[in-house]
Amino acid sequence: RGFEAGEVDNLQIVRDFIKKRDSMPDIKDKLHAIWLCLAIPSASGRILETGVEDFLNLKVTGELGKIPVIAIFTKYDELITRADWQMDGSLRARLDKEQISELLKKDADAALKKVCTIPFEKHVKKKVPHITVSTKKGYEDTLRDLIRLTFDNVREHVAGDASTVTAIAQRVNPSVNIDASIDVGKRKYWSGLASSVNFPGKTLQRCLEVIHVDIVKIWSFQDPHEHLYSREFQALMLKMADDLAVQDLPDPSRNIAIGASTLGTLFTLSGPAAPIVLPIFATFVLAKWVYDVYKQSRDVLQRLMAYIVDLILVVQLLFLVVTSNDLPISRRLIKVTFAAYHDSVAKSQVHTKIREHVTRTGLFSRGGRDSALNKIIELIKRYHDRSAEMVQLKAQILGFEFPEQDEPWTSP
Repeated sequence: RGFEAGEVDNLQIVRDFIKKRDSMPDIKDKLHAIWLCLAIPSASGRILETGVEDFLNLKVTGELGKIPVIAIFTKYDELITRADWQMDGSLRARLDKEQISELLKKDADAALKKVCTIPFEKHVKKKVPHITVSTKKGYEDTLRDLIRLTFDNVREHVAGDASTVTAIAQRVNPSVNIDASIDVGKRKYWSGLASSVNFPGKTLQRCLEVIHVDIVKIWSFQDPHEHLYSREFQALMLKMADDLAVQDLPDPSRNIAIGASTLGTLFTLSGPAAPIVLPIFATFVLAKWVYDVYKQSRDVLQRLMAYIVDLILVVQLLFLVVTSNDLPISRRLIKVTFAAYHDSVAKSQVHTKIREHVTRTGLFSRGGRDSALNKIIELIKRYHDRSAEMVQLKAQILGFEFPEQDEPWTSP
């Protein structure tokens, strides 16, 4: 419902609805944010009609409480089109395509500022953030920015749990899922990762199961068969951290590991349609360390740090591939993504940085503060969805075929 002329009851209906939801005890029943969509008017039009002004006044005066209200100026593409119509033909003839695009954006932004931004900001006095969007092809970044703005405001003004729900619900901006993963980890266990304080008496297997579920859940994949929660996928991720084992520690599986390595390359991408052969049986044997009780050690800390970073980067890659190409989660897609990341420069760099960090700082940094958290966040942020490494890995994964008929975890 809008606040058009003649709809005098709508404002009261909306106000009552917001107050009712705000009074509910459960976070799932509350409003996490309000999007106020405003069509960009013509040059002679007004962005704020009477009903809209009245609604904004509820927020400005504090009557709506802490619920973030975000104004969305819609149909930005029409401003670009308008600027395109108005461009002088002789000027257009002297410019290349990129220069024309830049000039159109400059003219559109100037018009936006005049008819929207200036009058809006004057009215709301910095109490209502705003953003400009378009749903047309080529303007996808505006939607990503909207999701980011919403997530940040919910996280700041409502609650951490609400911002996590916001991240789970969206399928546009992976950086929001990254931040939500970090928020959940910080609230639950990452800040004490170098000690056993968060998992007293628990096996590493149990610790890693908790970490795994919390991270995967944030990304809200359509995964009806729960492949991402399967023992096979968790085993693969555990195997990824084997190269961070402290070699001078007694390791009952050391001889097995050496023997397995003589079988040849374990992870081979042999063609776009060929089955992806991964040694699941070997990962279960080699991951014996996870059955030990969680205790302070350099070996455990390195592996836990790697598990968290590797898992987040792998599911980020899956998110990029799935959302951009409408692919379902399948065992084959998971295996291809895992193998691509496993053999990547990014993974090697992540593990090297973790090893160097733990060697340099030990279990605790100066002053007794656990420094693992900051290093984990730094590495996750370094390999964000638009980094050159992730873009390249996404392209590599999309070079493979993903037929409707899925393949098993192990292939003959």
